[in-house]
Amino acid sequence: MRILVIEDNSDICANIEAFFFGRGWQMDFAHRGQAGLTQALSHNYDVIVLDIMLPGLNGIELCKRFRQQSQYLTPIIMLTARDSLDDKVEGFDAGADDYLIKPFAMRELGMRIESLSRRPIQNVEQSKALGNILVSQHDFNVCIGSKQHTFRHFEHKILWLFITSFPQKLTQSEILFQLWGDADLANHSLRTHIYTIRKVLKLHNASHTISHIRPHYYCLTETFVE
Repeated sequence: MRILVIEDNSDICANIEAFFFGRGWQMDFAHRGQAGLTQALSHNYDVIVLDIMLPGLNGIELCKRFRQQSQYLTPIIMLTARDSLDDKVEGFDAGADDYLIKPFAMRELGMRIESLSRRPIQNVEQSKALGNILVSQHDFNVCIGSKQHTFRHFEHKILWLFITSFPQKLTQSEILFQLWGDADLANHSLRTHIYTIRKVLKLHNASHTISHIRPHYYCLTETFVE
């Protein structure tokens, strides 16, 4: 397994390298934002560990640019001392797959890396159509009929999960687990994003929408296109 760590704290980098030495993992390091982005785009990594507070290009902007420019959906774990809900949502919206608060245990970082590495890294060409909705797994521009809408990363991941799971019903906990593993994301944040997706689908007369089937289920259901 090949892992890129983008972190400007030399002590943290040294601890990561020492802890994972002997596992057979190739650990590459970058200490500045722009250098990290260049390295991430130049190689095919299994997991990227990304600090938010970096000199030059910060981790949030780096993550956004990587998602826009990379041909692979490489899993990204964000490291940060900021632990508010808004900070977590900002990280997930930028394209992160997991979120680890400093200080953290190396064993936990290892478990999260192994968990993310088991998810297949798929090429950006994969897409899925349902009715008049066409979603590419990587491109945030979703085609709805003859129109196009650019979703934020967080909302795009939710829509992709629903369209690939159709016609299966999903619980709120299943959605959070399938998309972000053990990520601790407040329930109201998920509901807010689903509400935003519904508004866009309705605006563009989508053939399907996300329905809440009480008490605990969500799924895509057919609508009448005007």
